[in-house]
Amino acid sequence: MADQDVEEAPAAPEQGALEPKVGERIMVLRQPWLNAILDGTKTMEIRCRKHRAGQVWLGSGGTIHGRVRIMDVVQLSEEDFRARAAEHLWPADAALPYENLWGLLLVEVEKVNPPLPYWRPPSAIGWNIYRASKEDLPMKTFSAKGTPKRQADKKKRARSNSPAAASSNGQ
Repeated sequence: MADQDVEEAPAAPEQGALEPKVGERIMVLRQPWLNAILDGTKTMEIRCRKHRAGQVWLGSGGTIHGRVRIMDVVQLSEEDFRARAAEHLWPADAALPYENLWGLLLVEVEKVNPPLPYWRPPSAIGWNIYRASKEDLPMKTFSAKGTPKRQADKKKRARSNSPAAASSNGQ
């Protein structure tokens, strides 16, 4: 077989290479923001609500590209947001991205090389948790309709208010 016909095996992670553990947080980003964080030009991520400080992985499209520590989370006024444009790279003349502005101050950026795939639920935007496969952790879905507990309570109430439930209660 000719050398060009041989398919190389994927590179094995280096000894001591960065690798997430199941359940660790992933901040999901789009380009060009992901690369700007990885190369150190973007040191603040803007989000619409407060998040907790600590280490997070940086992901995009089901692939982890790096790790960063959120050193602090600060609420920003419009004036603060505009004054700190060099940190978050949002265009100074653009409309505000959110009504509520929270700045996540990013430090200790590390690239993951090679990037690592992770299982990403179809609806995951903004934040995710690391799963190597769908079976790693049970799904917790959060939506505009509320938390899983609220959704379960709503279903329970609907069942107890149904005609079948009413007839079994002697009503």
